[in-house]
Amino acid sequence: MGKKIVFFDIDGTLVDKHKNIPSSTKKAVQLLQESGIIVALSTGRPPFLYEHIREELGINTYISFTGQHVVYEGEVIYTQPLDTIAVRGLYKDAMKHEFPMMLMSDTEMVSTIEDHPHMIEGLRSLKYDYPPIHHSFHEYETVYQVLLFLDEKHDESFLRPYDSCTFIRWHKYACDVIPGGGSKIVGVNKVLEAASISNENAYAFGDGMNDLEMIEHIGTGIAMGNAVQPLKDIAKLTTNDVDDDGIWNALKELKLI
Repeated sequence: MGKKIVFFDIDGTLVDKHKNIPSSTKKAVQLLQESGIIVALSTGRPPFLYEHIREELGINTYISFTGQHVVYEGEVIYTQPLDTIAVRGLYKDAMKHEFPMMLMSDTEMVSTIEDHPHMIEGLRSLKYDYPPIHHSFHEYETVYQVLLFLDEKHDESFLRPYDSCTFIRWHKYACDVIPGGGSKIVGVNKVLEAASISNENAYAFGDGMNDLEMIEHIGTGIAMGNAVQPLKDIAKLTTNDVDDDGIWNALKELKLI
């Protein structure tokens, strides 16, 4: 049979729209751990913005920044930050067009424009506080991810020059910027290699566009009932919504708990 592992996205998967973990999900995670199945997180968040979740659930294997920062059993095993030249160019162009940015290292995040309504709305959906303003952060810090706030009509013309980056839209006013070719499946494969677990014994839950590669290529990919349709189209299983015992029901159906 071999060891097994289950990866969970956080927002819209492990936590509901109020950013709470359903009680059935907490119990499911506990049962997985008690049976010897590894529980891991795979998220677009930076590691410092979900430390409380890891502590509450006793999880020490996790993938941050949509695959660009990977920790296995408490040890960093892989990092892939954004290209410095690309970040500098993106910063310059964004400031020129007054598109706000949020830049993230593995320990902190800063913004480039104060009190911008698009950033306020985007951050409100994540329940993040507005970060401090900093204009030279990218010159001395390693940047793993950028949140770029612009509406969809600007995507093609503004983003075209940055072929070393991947842009993943998650809000009508915002998209993630990660290294080109980056995705959660990159981080997943690093964990599987470190843990000596085969892909056929790996499972993943997700709900958003940044989960596509992970759900498509992992052994068993599960879409939440509240997931975007493209994810449901490629998932091996679609379960209930996050707030309707989706994780619990899928794990029961898969006979993992």
